[in-house]
Amino acid sequence: MVKRLFLINDSSSRYNELIKACFLNESFKEIKLSNETEEKEIVKNINAFPFDKVFAFFSPIPLFNLCRYLKKERVFDFRLIVLDESNSLEIKKLRNYSFAYIDCSNIDCKELNEKVDACIKENELIVSFSSFGYKYEIPVDADLIFDCRNIPNPYWEKGLKEKTGLDEEVISFLESKESVKEFSSYLFNYLDYFLKEASKEERKFLSIYFGCTGGQHRSVFFATQAYMRYKSKYRCLISHKELKRQ
Repeated sequence: MVKRLFLINDSSSRYNELIKACFLNESFKEIKLSNETEEKEIVKNINAFPFDKVFAFFSPIPLFNLCRYLKKERVFDFRLIVLDESNSLEIKKLRNYSFAYIDCSNIDCKELNEKVDACIKENELIVSFSSFGYKYEIPVDADLIFDCRNIPNPYWEKGLKEKTGLDEEVISFLESKESVKEFSSYLFNYLDYFLKEASKEERKFLSIYFGCTGGQHRSVFFATQAYMRYKSKYRCLISHKELKRQ
């Protein structure tokens, strides 16, 4: 039976939405509740329970409020491991055992629900395409990152500064550039191969990010292009981290 470790890093106080999205779902009945943070203890617990379900990690969540909420909703049989998000080394170690890792620091409840629901589907590869801005932070949940900063920046073009990679004017500008065509050719040749091979493996969730300076134009364009290319072949998700800041 496949053992799945499902990591969720939450830097907000929206634990109610997180609990509802993850725990009030019939697919999660076999999860246990604990607060171990040592890697060896977590691995021991993973190996001790032969279930085909999901471990969830949240950080930081007020434990008193969390337990009160679980009791109110009559949710008792879960394993919750609380992990300090500042300990990046610990998170990196635990990801070696993970089925999926989701950074919830800048996503809304709808997007969280989509990602959680996607993670519990059986026998299909789930691919999350996202854009981000390097001037903010590099996403910690990325399996792959593609740097788009060598592409001409629409930000400096008249009339495009306030637009995004979702707008037709920006799309037309980028599609007219030879460097974009060349980048796209290398990018999608690699992703065609990578995703085909990944779909053969046991791991079923991939987070693929595209980054540019501000996360507004180029990264949004390429993340969307990738999503459109692969959505008919794999179960795909799309999100744009920095557009939510606007």
